[in-house]
Amino acid sequence: MNDVYIFFLIVSQFMLGAYSLLIKSVKTSLSTQVLARMATYTVGSIVLGSYFQRLPSISLSHLLSMGVLNTTHVASSYYAFKELPTPVSLSLFYIYPILNIIFSSIFLNEKIPISTLPWIALAFIGSLFIIFPEKLEIDTQKTGGYVAILISAITESLIYIAVRSKYEITEIQGAFHLYAGGLIATLLGRLFNVIEPFDFNIDVWKQLLSFNFLIGFVGLLVVFVSIPKIPVEVFAALSFFGVLSGFVFGELGGEKRPTINTYIGGGAITAAAIAVRLISGTR
Repeated sequence: MNDVYIFFLIVSQFMLGAYSLLIKSVKTSLSTQVLARMATYTVGSIVLGSYFQRLPSISLSHLLSMGVLNTTHVASSYYAFKELPTPVSLSLFYIYPILNIIFSSIFLNEKIPISTLPWIALAFIGSLFIIFPEKLEIDTQKTGGYVAILISAITESLIYIAVRSKYEITEIQGAFHLYAGGLIATLLGRLFNVIEPFDFNIDVWKQLLSFNFLIGFVGLLVVFVSIPKIPVEVFAALSFFGVLSGFVFGELGGEKRPTINTYIGGGAITAAAIAVRLISGTR
């Protein structure tokens, strides 16, 4: 296991955490946010595929199934990020590392070192310290947001399983299937009036396209490259750094301020990541 992949995975978690700030700061429709992401990632995967002579092979049934999965994931996460405070939505989303371990054991028959599980539990507890610095607060008026973020977490783990299963031959091919398929699903949703109209304001699209390519697409490729290279338990522990990202961007948005529990939670996540890395060794 190369520690370079570990470093870049941590960086990518912080990069992708910025999406919560983008969704709240750019005033446009949910459908436009989703369309911009699908279009940018599709073009990016085609351009990189052409440059590296790794043009994606196309299986229509696989393209559409991955597209529906990814569209469900992106739309549900965007809706939740709009409805819920940033630290809350991101922290609930980050139950997906736990789901990764469960799904990998069930679907991929992966053997997870038992000794790493208490440390992963510690990372999860640390995330709870960050999300609820004083007391547990559930806004019963935003039930839809909580349901959406749980759907987003489940679909994130299913995408992880699809990429780790090596069905996707290359990272670029994986990105293409997920986002070209998602682009088709999004356009069909608008064609049949299932989703709201798109917003084609130039200023909005400048912000969405620049962010989605420079931050989102680059971060996604780093994650995809890391998935086959890093053991499931290490990936799970490192993923909780995304919760710290949620706090950072929540603070930038004026939603939360650090407390002693914030630092305790961050320390727990860091300690757990180091411990899991040492236990996993060269796996």
